[in-house]
Amino acid sequence: MMPPRAKLKAPAAARAAAAPGATVEHLPEVLRALLSVENESRGIAEATLKALAKDARSGGVFVAALLQHARSDADAAVRQLAAVVLKRRVLTHWSALPVDHQEQFKNVLLEGIVSEPVPAVRRAIADVVSKVAKATVPLGAWNALPEFLAQCSASPEESHRVVAFVLFASLTETIVGTMTKHFSTLGGLFTGGLSDASSQVRVAALKAVLALVINAPGESKEETNVLSSLVVPVLAVAKHALESGEEKYGSLAFEVLDELVEQQPKALTGHIELIVAFCLEVASLGNLDNTTRRKALDVLSFLARHKPKALVKAKIVPNLIKALCPLCGEPKEDLLYGDDEVDENTG
Repeated sequence: MMPPRAKLKAPAAARAAAAPGATVEHLPEVLRALLSVENESRGIAEATLKALAKDARSGGVFVAALLQHARSDADAAVRQLAAVVLKRRVLTHWSALPVDHQEQFKNVLLEGIVSEPVPAVRRAIADVVSKVAKATVPLGAWNALPEFLAQCSASPEESHRVVAFVLFASLTETIVGTMTKHFSTLGGLFTGGLSDASSQVRVAALKAVLALVINAPGESKEETNVLSSLVVPVLAVAKHALESGEEKYGSLAFEVLDELVEQQPKALTGHIELIVAFCLEVASLGNLDNTTRRKALDVLSFLARHKPKALVKAKIVPNLIKALCPLCGEPKEDLLYGDDEVDENTG
């Protein structure tokens, strides 16, 4: 219980002030007050939390306490809030933790990803992992993380596989440099995710692939081959998502293709005909949202701009033009026109 002088009730004149006498030991009450519907209690709790976070004497104790409540509080809402606050504060106080405590901290986070039963809380903990990883992995201070993610991506538990690829998506920029020697392994994990029986896992893997394409150096033949091996699975995921009415997720594939055309064009070798056929099919489906159809047309536009010789070599230009002509006769919809739209007032 909080001592009387630290209770989160105060006269109206002191609403913005921190609760006097509050310490890290009162963090559970502070977190619960932050969830209160009463503006007064919530305002005092916010001020108290800021004061605790800024108190140099609390240092590592503050983030350690947040982690404890993110993992052990009986109320899932409190666990989630503790993790959200921890994400914001962890790096500020990270150096105040002794090295052995940092290791224990990281282990507790990973254990939380595996054992937390509530998806929203698990995702909040994963966000903390991402924050810590971005500060530690480049320094070689969390070498166990990539292996942990690989194990999670192959777990029989769907939730573990989903969170693994969610983390891969947020951490690819951070870990891709450390995994250059294991790029084919990374590609294999992503291929497995794209062919997963769970649609949630496939979508998470698709987002991870997008991050990989954006951040991959693409300087070696091996890297190019790995990226190339992902093209067909990406198209398969997109096709399945569109057929299932999940256009929002299916259209992610076009973002992947856009990035490949612009940044990793060699990875498209051998796939041009398949990509063009898929994009034409999507663009021609009038039952799809115009935004989705435009994304398909944008890929074709990118290919024409950046890979014209590949289109000619594949001998598909005549058929491409033939398939696009009917689209030009559709009633004009702004979203179906790209950057080269002809002014309505001309001609």
